[in-house]
Amino acid sequence: MQQIGKLCLAIEDKKIEGIEFEHDGSPFSIKLIPSGYLCIENIRFRLTKIEESVFFTLYNSRSLNPLPSNPLIYDIDGIEGYVFDEEGEFTRIFKTSLERRI
Repeated sequence: MQQIGKLCLAIEDKKIEGIEFEHDGSPFSIKLIPSGYLCIENIRFRLTKIEESVFFTLYNSRSLNPLPSNPLIYDIDGIEGYVFDEEGEFTRIFKTSLERRI
């Protein structure tokens, strides 16, 4: 959940563009989905210009192994990748995925 918080702060501080989130302020509601991933049920992310949903998974993510120290994974149009690199910076591929839709 730390990575979700970091992403939300970056969006609010305008350190990354092309994505926004919606949350009611209540505690995060963690849910295990059928694929085995854990997700936060009561926060929604979408691409700013085209209102397309962005799905994030964490903890049990099985997509890429081995998991890095910042294991937040995104899915945009069926393309998965890590949001943060080992240094905690946004990955190039994540930023590129957002920029293609601005």
